[in-house]
Amino acid sequence: MSEPTVVTKVTAGFKGDVGVVPRQFLRQFVNILDLASENDEFDPMSAEGFEPTDLNEVELLIREGRTYFDEEPADIQGYAAVEF
Repeated sequence: MSEPTVVTKVTAGFKGDVGVVPRQFLRQFVNILDLASENDEFDPMSAEGFEPTDLNEVELLIREGRTYFDEEPADIQGYAAVEF
């Protein structure tokens, strides 16, 4: 069985059926998103007691804040402004 997601945790009180009380679900979910957006140090995963497991290589790179693709040399230097 896989680990619960944020949505699974939030919908637990609704027995997994967000159609029962969609406004309450959305309000709680948006509150979590707002906290994460407004506070750089807020981590919804740890605040809600989640620990991601079974991450693939790309997900691990993103979690570490690294790019998951090879940067082009021109990307590193930046592009010149283009006018049309």
